[in-house]
Amino acid sequence: MTASQQTAAEARFKPTRAGIINLWDYSDEEFAFGDGRLALRGHNGSGKTKALEVLFPFILDGSLDARRLDPFSGENRTMKANLLYRGQDAEHGYVWMEFARPDETVTLVIGLAAHKNWDRPRPSFYLTGKRMGIDFGLLSADSRPLTAKQLTAVLGRDAYYGDRKGKYQDAVDARLFGLGRERYTQLLDLLIALRRPLLAKDLDPAKVSDTLTAGLSPVDEDLVEQAARDFENLAAVQKQYDDLAAADAAVRAFLVQYVAYLRIHTRHQLDQVAARQTAATRQVGAITEAAREVRGGQCRRAGAGGRRRSGRARRDRPYRGPARPAASGDRGSRGSHP
Repeated sequence: MTASQQTAAEARFKPTRAGIINLWDYSDEEFAFGDGRLALRGHNGSGKTKALEVLFPFILDGSLDARRLDPFSGENRTMKANLLYRGQDAEHGYVWMEFARPDETVTLVIGLAAHKNWDRPRPSFYLTGKRMGIDFGLLSADSRPLTAKQLTAVLGRDAYYGDRKGKYQDAVDARLFGLGRERYTQLLDLLIALRRPLLAKDLDPAKVSDTLTAGLSPVDEDLVEQAARDFENLAAVQKQYDDLAAADAAVRAFLVQYVAYLRIHTRHQLDQVAARQTAATRQVGAITEAAREVRGGQCRRAGAGGRRRSGRARRDRPYRGPARPAASGDRGSRGSHP
C-alpha cells in the first residue's frame, strides 16, 4: 500500500463498536470490531444471525421490512417479534453502532418501541458525535431502556431525527460516506445481497453480476464525455499510426536497396583505390630503378673523367730519363772533402 492509499484508508470511518439492548435474547450486548471487522462465533441458535439481522444494514437504513431484516430474505423475522420475544405487551429496545476515524467519532442509534396492538414498532433515529458508554448511556438507573424523550434530552435535538427514515439515511450518508442518495441506496442493496449466509447456495451468476453492477458507483458525466472524445480521437490516432507504420516500412525497404547500392559503390571505389595504389607502386619502382640507373651512369662518367685527367697529367710532365746510380768513388771523394 502506498503512502497516499494509507492516508486515504486512515481518513475513512470504520465501525469500532456496536450494541443491542433489549432485543430478542440480548439484554445489553456490546460487540467490539477489530480494524473495522467483526467475527461472530457460536453454536447454532446462539444468536449470530440475529445480531447480523438487527445490525447490518438496519443500523444504516432503519428499514423495518422483514425481507430486509432476515438474511434469508424471509418474512417471519419481524422486528416486532424481536422486541416482544418473551410475550410482553410492550417493550422498548435499541441498536447502536460507533464509527471512528482519527480525531472523530460518530454514533448511530435507533430506538424501537413495540406494543402488541401495533402492526410494527415505532422507530426513533439518532446521530451524534458522543460516545456510547462514555458520554451517554441507553439504560436508566433501574436498567430500563430510556424512552425517546429521555434520550433526546441527553443527546440534544440536533441529534434526533424522529421517525423520518429518509432524513436519517441522508444524514448517515452525509456524515460517513458522502455518496448521495442513489449510490447510498445501491450500497445498502449490495450489503443485503452479500449478507446472505448461504451466498454460494443456488448461486445465479447473472443475478450476482447484476447485484454487483448495481452496487457500483455511477460514472461521472465528465468522464463519459472524455471517454467519448477519446474514442473519436482513436480513428485519427489509428490513421496516424498506420501512416507512420507505412513510412517505416518504406524507409526499411529503401534502406535495404540503398545499403546494397552503397556496398557496391564502396567496393567499386575500393577497387579503384587498390588499382591506383598498384599503379603508383609500379611507378615508384620504375622511378627508383631509373634513379638507380642515373646514379650508375653518373658514377661511370665520373670514373672515366678521372682516368682521362690522369693520362693528360702524365703526358704533360718533361722526360728526365732514367736515374743513374752514384759511383762509390764519388761518394768517397765527397766524403773526404773538408
